[in-house]
Amino acid sequence: MGAIKQAIPSAVIMLLSSVIILGLLHGICATSIPPPTGRYQVGSSKHVFDHITQDDPVAPNKTGTSLLITLFYPTKSIPDGPQPYIDNTTASVYESAWNYTAGTIEKLTSSVQQNAPFLQGHNDESYPTLLFGPGGGGPPSILYTALLSELASHGYTIAAIDHPYEQPYLQYPDGTSIYGLPVVYSFSLELFNAIYEMRIKDFAALIDYFPTFTSKLNAPFNTTHYAVFGHSLGGASAIGAMLQLPSVIAGINMDGLLTGDPANTTVGVPDEKRNVMMFGQQDHTPENEGTWGIFPKAQTGWWREITVDAALHLDFSDAAIWKGLRKNDQPEVGTINGPRMVQIVRAVVTAFFDNLMGEKEAILDGPEKKWPELNFVGYGNGNYTYNCLKEGLGLGTLLGRKYIFPLFPRPSSPLRPSGRPLLPPQDLILCILYHHIFVYLG
Repeated sequence: MGAIKQAIPSAVIMLLSSVIILGLLHGICATSIPPPTGRYQVGSSKHVFDHITQDDPVAPNKTGTSLLITLFYPTKSIPDGPQPYIDNTTASVYESAWNYTAGTIEKLTSSVQQNAPFLQGHNDESYPTLLFGPGGGGPPSILYTALLSELASHGYTIAAIDHPYEQPYLQYPDGTSIYGLPVVYSFSLELFNAIYEMRIKDFAALIDYFPTFTSKLNAPFNTTHYAVFGHSLGGASAIGAMLQLPSVIAGINMDGLLTGDPANTTVGVPDEKRNVMMFGQQDHTPENEGTWGIFPKAQTGWWREITVDAALHLDFSDAAIWKGLRKNDQPEVGTINGPRMVQIVRAVVTAFFDNLMGEKEAILDGPEKKWPELNFVGYGNGNYTYNCLKEGLGLGTLLGRKYIFPLFPRPSSPLRPSGRPLLPPQDLILCILYHHIFVYLG
């Protein structure tokens, strides 16, 4: 009996220890979206923009009547603990589609405060307002909270645009639910192009409305200068919008297939003549996606083309975080660590916009030990442009290196103010020979 009496407490202790350890391990799994790293807290609010979209390819009766605008902005308000991440229905839609255990995404929290006060007196008006377009057919803008909140924490205001009936599910501020295309949906080329054109019109409509909108909110937002960016079809339409909207000073395409004018080789790919970045997954290169090779060659302004090793399409959204939550069937995510991918996307995108404000970030200068996952496919600095991937034979092939980058930036270049070369001497010699031989041969 004595042995039994001693064994029982030991078993209980082992059981309790196991429960505690499992609880701790569960806690180690992401329970919150990574908090933003900037100097400000972040607020968010949803707004209905009453706007008529004629020939709307996804709306009932082909007429859209509104857009959902989600703002992310800096605030001094300090959150009183974890904040809700997304509404329960949006969470449920994606949990069901991607075979997550019910409640897995719903229980996530963030530090973003709903309807927090604006940061009056801050120099928001000197920062361009950033307009964001989410992926075509999803995920909706709130599922890019990790990136958008990061930008807001650095002082930027972001106005994200969701088009009703295109996104799988949207919840309006009054609780109205609008269901759209299924999470798993195959776009026809006709529908893809129709939504692309619609998205450009959405950007234009919001820019026209934004001064009135800002006045109604009594918000300190810039109403004269904008930058556009987006993911997937949202990124493609951001590049397209730059061509049509003079108040847009820069744009980023995150892993989007270019279409429309930026991919029109029949009449010639247009020159944006503004800062532009193509930022994609590991396989989104000129060899694998022709438009990503054609478009940069036409640019005479500042541009970058960068890819991320081991990343896939949805890693540019919050799905990068979700994939580590529990067993699931989430598609289009790579083997890259989720929190690391968030760190990379935040750093690259923030650096791009900071560059507009005159703040130079080394992450856009070329390969660095701190960012080994980044591949620099090509770049341009205004009147000096060079891309070693030209016509499929590049420095990367010649040297067996994963990076392909230009030479001899001018002293005034944002790449290297000192004018130091980016490559070691032996690579410089080979690239000089490559450059001059092929330029000479034409």
